[in-house]
Amino acid sequence: MKILLTPQARTLWHDRTITPVNQSYDAGAVASHTLTVRWTYTVPASTKTFVQAALIDILNRSAVAGTGISQARINATTAPLAALAIARAAVAHAVAENTNHSNVGSDILLLASDILEATTEQTVATTQVNYFITAKLAEFAA
Repeated sequence: MKILLTPQARTLWHDRTITPVNQSYDAGAVASHTLTVRWTYTVPASTKTFVQAALIDILNRSAVAGTGISQARINATTAPLAALAIARAAVAHAVAENTNHSNVGSDILLLASDILEATTEQTVATTQVNYFITAKLAEFAA
């Protein structure tokens, strides 16, 4: 009698139990500010995470004198690399109703202890900038 043993491969990530995670920042009429972290997500131990979508919308509601920008970023920090911007949008303040968007729809794999964070920065004194920053994530066992 011959017995054949077939090695059992680990199931693919999409066949495992996935935990959806959403990170979001949504604010209107934001005042001038230096670089500010709006949310941070750290991949838990023994877990991998796909960034399924990263979306940014910025709207400058009114023109102001002078130059400057408002910007938002979603950065990924993976060992041993420094922070890398995976999505960024910026608007100039000289034009009213100026808007910009950044939409990243491809999967980016993060490993345990990798960090994803959203930041905003506004270099001109105005209270008429709206921000929307969100990321749709899928966690699964490593």
